[in-house]
Amino acid sequence: MHRTLLPLLISLALALPACFTDAPVKGKLRIEEPEPEPESEPEPEVAEPEPIDMPTEDEEAFQAALLLYDARQYEEALAAFEAFIRSFPESPRADNGAYLLARSLFELERYTEALPRFADFPATYPGSALQDDASYYVARTHYELGDLADAIAAFDAFLLRDPESTYQDNARYYAGRANFSLERFPGALVRFGEVIAQADSSYRDAALLWGARAHYEQGKLDGPRSPSFNEADALFEQLIADYPGSVYEDNARYYHGMTRYQARNYPEAAARLAIVRDTFPESIYADNASYFGAYSTYLTGDLAQAQAGFDALVIAYPGSNYADNATFWAGRTRYERGDFAGAIPLLERLIADFPDSNYLDNAYLYLIRAHVGAGDCAAAADALAAMRAATPGSSLINFAQRASNGC
Repeated sequence: MHRTLLPLLISLALALPACFTDAPVKGKLRIEEPEPEPESEPEPEVAEPEPIDMPTEDEEAFQAALLLYDARQYEEALAAFEAFIRSFPESPRADNGAYLLARSLFELERYTEALPRFADFPATYPGSALQDDASYYVARTHYELGDLADAIAAFDAFLLRDPESTYQDNARYYAGRANFSLERFPGALVRFGEVIAQADSSYRDAALLWGARAHYEQGKLDGPRSPSFNEADALFEQLIADYPGSVYEDNARYYHGMTRYQARNYPEAAARLAIVRDTFPESIYADNASYFGAYSTYLTGDLAQAQAGFDALVIAYPGSNYADNATFWAGRTRYERGDFAGAIPLLERLIADFPDSNYLDNAYLYLIRAHVGAGDCAAAADALAAMRAATPGSSLINFAQRASNGC
């Protein structure tokens, strides 16, 4: 079985509540999480047609092509099915060959070539038992091409026409994913719910994950008090309970923590995210969980523990998308704890190593404040001059000027 990788990048703006700062801290757009990379995609296998009475040459050509397809040698299978159709256009196997030719193109990710093959199949082979399969793959190919509105329409038409199809749970799941990608979360939840209700569906664990994710995203739109966060929690917890060891577990546990972060229950967020950090250190979510866990701890007011978390992230994940965030907050927590000597080199490192960081002007501001706190007025003045040159349009320059004036 084959699972298609479907990158989905979701941005999150971080904004520190006013009660924790005396100067604006800019929101920072970040890739919140990478797309999970599951091990396999459950999908109905291509059924081998029943043997039929036909000329040996016909049958041998078809079976040779089918062997290549079953061996996942799709380039060779494609050529073999093309030769079969060309040589035996009237063969009783012609519909099978045409369908598997299109499937070979699909497996090779040649979607623009596969789509018309699937779309034309019902009219070309009106009596074929593979009409259902071809109709499903019209919708799937639209999905893979990113034609999400067309995919939804095709999945909906497919399900209306044949709600009991072998492919019905596939269609419901991918219709949900297409709705999710278009941020049509209520529609996504309907489709995911239909799959979740099928205890024997091989898509059920994935539907639990993405149903929970849809509730989570809806909650972000609604605000911190949204009941959608609790509904997301229920589905994440059901996934973890029903599928222990699932390939989705680290994903589910990460968002299980992020529901509490978005709901501003920072102690619970920190506790849940620590499970991801400690249990799944190799996970693609580990640095995300480490950062948001440390930041949640910061928002509880536990500066020492937050500082330790930011320090650990910088050491463990130096290439993380959150490395500059963590470096800034590692310096900032030291500043707030009065450790000016410890704060200064970290803030200087952010300025030197991450000149494009959205935290650059914040780093200059707290570097100036740290120099003032340490009584080094000349260094504060130099940092202010550097800030004016590096971030001339920053709204934080006035705060930095006042801090320098106080030295």
